[in-house]
Amino acid sequence: MKKSKLLILLDIPLFLLNYVYLIICARLLIKDDFGLLNSYLATLSIAFVIGVSLQVKAANSSKPFVSKKNILFFSLLTGLLPLIIAFIFSFSMVHTLLILSVCFLHPFSSLTRGLFIKNQKYLSYYASLYIELVPKLLMVILFLWLSIKKFEYVIFSLIVGQALATVYGLIFTKVNFIKNKKNSLKMIFQAKEIMINQLAFFLIIGIDIFLVNKYFTSQAGEISLAIRFSQVPLLVFFTFLQFDIQKISKLKSMGQVAKAYAPVILGLFVPTYLGLQMLGTFIVNLFFGEEYATSLTYTPFYLVYFSIIAIAYAYSFMKSLQGKFKESLIMITFSILLLPLYHYFQDQFIGAQTYQAYLGLVLLFSFILYHFFSHSSKPTTLSSPHHLE
Repeated sequence: MKKSKLLILLDIPLFLLNYVYLIICARLLIKDDFGLLNSYLATLSIAFVIGVSLQVKAANSSKPFVSKKNILFFSLLTGLLPLIIAFIFSFSMVHTLLILSVCFLHPFSSLTRGLFIKNQKYLSYYASLYIELVPKLLMVILFLWLSIKKFEYVIFSLIVGQALATVYGLIFTKVNFIKNKKNSLKMIFQAKEIMINQLAFFLIIGIDIFLVNKYFTSQAGEISLAIRFSQVPLLVFFTFLQFDIQKISKLKSMGQVAKAYAPVILGLFVPTYLGLQMLGTFIVNLFFGEEYATSLTYTPFYLVYFSIIAIAYAYSFMKSLQGKFKESLIMITFSILLLPLYHYFQDQFIGAQTYQAYLGLVLLFSFILYHFFSHSSKPTTLSSPHHLE
């Protein structure tokens, strides 16, 4: 396990390359299209909930749990949410079809990544991630060099990366599909806690970008960049938890979660804040251009906000591994509450930020109260052998 945690250091160049990809896209596209690209990426992150759930279940499952029929069904289901979002936000038909192509492939690559983790083939797991990232990065660099500024080509680079990762995973790991074809809906029900939890996480990190592009269109590029900067430590923490499943699944309270992971969260978010304070202006001006300079004014808020979300998510993740999903539903409700908030403050972004921070604290406090009252209502039985272990 220590080895696996050390390998998480491979996340650092992975996130850096992801930001190089965003940098090239920001140079390649006009600001409005860059904001739209972030909306599409947020769409994919939410749609990928099913794939990530398969990955977590595969990493934590002692025997095969999915049939070929199931995985095809999951692939089709992954494309359902983008269709709904495309209808709500009026995405073009061409862009929607391209996004659906990425969605179809994702459950396959996610399943193989989960098997890599289960078999402790951590280098293979990271190789899959890099095989997805590097080709699409090289493609947008080529587009920039050739001055090919077509938005559809950028989306196509996502398909190429996902396809190569899928091929790599299927070649280098053996997927043991179950032979008896269980009903796909039953399989979803069996993994509902993890799936709902993953939906809660990706909805929370994606909904900000959607709402910013809908209600603050003129500032969408800068604010989207600020959100992307601020989500880096949160996404690293998310990966950390995937490798720490055995530990977090044994915790029992918010206090234990805070004690175990608050130092990790601070160790990720504080250096990110200090780094942006010292080098942020230089980085933004050098790589993104002066037109994105105002993005740094929004990063302190989002860093504080996502650090609150990190500890709340760790608690809900612990509960999902223990077969409970009420906490995840609370997080989804929290995300939905941001819709009327942004609508009300659509001309006052600072006001929207302020109340969003309050909602984040309310979310965390509600978990504390929920844990306190749910446990205080149960009688303590010291005679239980579990209490004597």
